[in-house]
Amino acid sequence: MNGIVWIASYPKSGNTWMRIFLENLLRKQNSPVDINRLSIRNFSDRMLWDPILGWETSEFKEEAIACTRLAVQETIASREKAMFKTHEAFCDMESGAPLFSAKASRCAVYIIRNPLDVVQSFANHMSRPFGAAIRKMNDKNAVMADNSKGPRPQLTQFMGDWSWHVNSWVSAKDVKVQVFRYEDLLEDPYTNFTQVCRFIGLDESETNIRNAVE
Repeated sequence: MNGIVWIASYPKSGNTWMRIFLENLLRKQNSPVDINRLSIRNFSDRMLWDPILGWETSEFKEEAIACTRLAVQETIASREKAMFKTHEAFCDMESGAPLFSAKASRCAVYIIRNPLDVVQSFANHMSRPFGAAIRKMNDKNAVMADNSKGPRPQLTQFMGDWSWHVNSWVSAKDVKVQVFRYEDLLEDPYTNFTQVCRFIGLDESETNIRNAVE
């Protein structure tokens, strides 16, 4: 069955770690994959959208581009099985409209991490003090890759505050979502990454999973 598997999380919660595991599992190489050459892309990458839409997104306002997002997902899902990373909330805070198509989605893995640890990692990522990270995590209008001052390689991604982000995915309707705690993945990676595989439909052997974990 075609469709999209979403690897979703608030920033600095283990999304890249999850993708590295999956890449190592699927590629079955003798050496670890390069963190800078992951094939599981960010869904908001303009270079992904442009060929599907048939025009350059940089030529249009983001309000117009946003109207096409579910159609873009459904076009991808009609053609192939795919996995994408996302840091976006499941739905828009003001309208409550879903940002992810139930028709296009096979399932979603949502990774949650203790927000006290997210603060430290997020502050380091932004090269800002802890207070700036805390304000970002409490900002109901928070976004990633803000394009308000001109086009960036990624489209603007709505996150909202940390609590909204988590609740939007945990309570998502019409899309099958499984929540995995960062701390559980760290404490018992084999068991929990195996559960990830079974949830998204990867029937991999114990040996392959252990090799990917290593």
